[in-house]
Amino acid sequence: MEQLGGETPHVGLLFTTPHHASQSIASDVARRTGLGHLFGCSGESIVGADKEVEGTPGMVLWLAHLPDAVVSPFRLGVVRNDEGGVEVQGMPGIGQRTAEQFVADGAAMFIVGDPFSFPVDAWVRDMNEHFEGLPVLGGIASGGHAPGQSRLYYGDHVVDDGAVGVLLEGARIETIVSRGCRPIGKPMVITKAHENVIEEVAGRPPLAQLQSFFDEADEAEKALIQRAAQGGLQVGQVVDEHISSPSGGDYLVRNVMGADQETGSMLISDYARVGRTVCFHVRDAEAADEDLKEMLAEVSAEGAAGALMFSCNGRGSRLFDAPDHDVGCMRDRFGDLPLAGFFAAGEIGPVGSKNFLHGFTASIALFLE
Repeated sequence: MEQLGGETPHVGLLFTTPHHASQSIASDVARRTGLGHLFGCSGESIVGADKEVEGTPGMVLWLAHLPDAVVSPFRLGVVRNDEGGVEVQGMPGIGQRTAEQFVADGAAMFIVGDPFSFPVDAWVRDMNEHFEGLPVLGGIASGGHAPGQSRLYYGDHVVDDGAVGVLLEGARIETIVSRGCRPIGKPMVITKAHENVIEEVAGRPPLAQLQSFFDEADEAEKALIQRAAQGGLQVGQVVDEHISSPSGGDYLVRNVMGADQETGSMLISDYARVGRTVCFHVRDAEAADEDLKEMLAEVSAEGAAGALMFSCNGRGSRLFDAPDHDVGCMRDRFGDLPLAGFFAAGEIGPVGSKNFLHGFTASIALFLE
């Protein structure tokens, strides 16, 4: 509170490791700060100021004084409809606005959800359909291994299902989504597929194409492919098919969940659409480091006031040799910046005019003065 120089906080974010996810923590924070608009969640690791706290207890509280912004907190729940499907309920007043109005007002949305009770991916797709251009950032709570173990903070309450978040209108925010993978081989078009199974790319089974890339690769790339084949291989689908020469940032990357050695097909964690351009990807610390630094360099450091970071729980010490990598890159670019976040089980962030649920990314919101 002293760091705000006596100004009243308009919004706060709280992230804790499971060690500190008590039922009273949200009410304690609200009482001591006078803050009504608090949200956040538990995560297996948290990000704060100059460090990434992995594997040990930690918590971070981030407060913002935003006198020119309209702050609309929300809590989302899921209910069954008459057709046997599910519906998300709880978004306040968003249905009365258009995507164009949100974009004109410089709006951005932040959300964290429970992995066991909230359909994050479907919700993001629905937001894209109705509010394309409205950036959404956040992530899926991590550290819980069964329903009811995640904690979501909302106002002075602690809940264990659904999702919570806040819509900010009138805040100046730049968004950055940096990937932890790099493409290998060449882009190809899916020529045969059903649901989330890729049967052919460029007329051949994807396993056969991967073997061809491996045979032609240098020793460094072969080592990356061999490591990826043990459980880290990805497939990226181009977001915008109008791009003639897609690069790493133009792909929406998804996990390869399995492969059929007899048919050579691959099972991915996304719909496989015939006609989409795809490229194999592998996790690579060097590429992740370069990508984040390049994306940060494209954003002006002048006027940076604070930042929120939603990083994949596959990054940190699981990807990089040195600790505090992503935070360190932020500090190198922006200096001593008030920063908070957590390591998520899936990160939400915009690519172009649409939002996606990502893996192995660092999804960052930079708040400007």
